[in-house]
Amino acid sequence: MSTNKKIWQKVLILTAAAALAVAVGIFAWSKGVFLPQWIKWEEKTVKVEKGETEVSEIRLYDRKLEVMSKEKTVWESPEGILVQDFLWCDMNHDRKDELLLLCWRIGRYGDARPFWVEKDEKKWSQHIYIYQWKKDRIAPLWMASDIGMDVEKFEFDVEKRLKITETSGKVTYWDWLSWGLTLIE
Repeated sequence: MSTNKKIWQKVLILTAAAALAVAVGIFAWSKGVFLPQWIKWEEKTVKVEKGETEVSEIRLYDRKLEVMSKEKTVWESPEGILVQDFLWCDMNHDRKDELLLLCWRIGRYGDARPFWVEKDEKKWSQHIYIYQWKKDRIAPLWMASDIGMDVEKFEFDVEKRLKITETSGKVTYWDWLSWGLTLIE
């Protein structure tokens, strides 16, 4: 075998190996492998008591959420959204429970990018999404852009407010006053 042929074989092998490494890295990044280590990924199942909806159970496992009605899946968290935790509570004070997701996605805005922003970022960011039960399905109510804090956990308190605990230990309270979440001073 000629020297040139051996060199080209080595170049081809190295190029293929580099392409494979890049592909594996991109795949791992898209699955959230490089997200912050402080994130506690919850896994839980909540049985929903009869009320205004036909939702019977909500399951969070493997960073995905599914909503069950009459023992069948009626909604799943969107592809590309990694769910850290969820709440089922009356966030907007309409006497009907809403589904709140504490989640991660690539980009700050998604489809709701403001017109003055030319291009969405291509990095992971944390969001709070609120969905409501409409007729026989889960529908988006409010989808926050990057929330700009490192939320370790969130919970619904006895005063019917959203309590957010950041990784720094700082605690803030949020409420639905007219449209969207508002910080309560």
